[in-house]
Amino acid sequence: MNGIKFADSGIVEGWAAPYGSPTNRDSQGEWFSPRTDFQLDLIPAGRPLLIGHGLGEAGPAVVGRITAAERRPEGLWIRAQLDRASAHFGRVRDALAKGLLSFSSATMAHLARTAPSGEILSWPLVEVSLTDRPSNRDARIVSVKNAVAHFGEIGMPPSALKSLVLGPGAAEHEDFLLAMVKVDRIETRRAGAEAEAEYRTIAAKMDRRLAARRR
Repeated sequence: MNGIKFADSGIVEGWAAPYGSPTNRDSQGEWFSPRTDFQLDLIPAGRPLLIGHGLGEAGPAVVGRITAAERRPEGLWIRAQLDRASAHFGRVRDALAKGLLSFSSATMAHLARTAPSGEILSWPLVEVSLTDRPSNRDARIVSVKNAVAHFGEIGMPPSALKSLVLGPGAAEHEDFLLAMVKVDRIETRRAGAEAEAEYRTIAAKMDRRLAARRR
């Protein structure tokens, strides 16, 4: 289910988030389902394709962009165009030809929602990576700061993420940047009642926005 089809033109396609079940969980004990909200309409076409979510030896390497994403009965399917000018193109091409890589989707920490059962309810898609270790908890959560850098590398402005961080109707660019700084600070703090309270405040706002969209 995690296999990727690769064409000589540099087009890759496959399952970024195959659906699971209570008896078919990922390595973190969680699973995507038909109820998972990927919020595919909140970011313009062109989400970045990375290597290992920017956490490996290659660093924050953007090697292409997502050109299509759609729900199918089996899960979230994507197509991506590799950047043939990338310094990593040859290595990525060879690894794909050998069947060594899978897709792994990522969201931002303050946007993810998982039910007590492990079912992933909200997973706004921020980027997809090529990886040989899918379903890694640390690899699937990206900070706002990293997401902005990744989008910048494919020529998209930080405002491309505005609707995800603040929701529709967010006013000024300056307000958006301030919100990103705040969320990124909360994501990088490890403990403390104050950080937890701030995190829950943002999470509650996101829940209200999601509920409003569904009405």
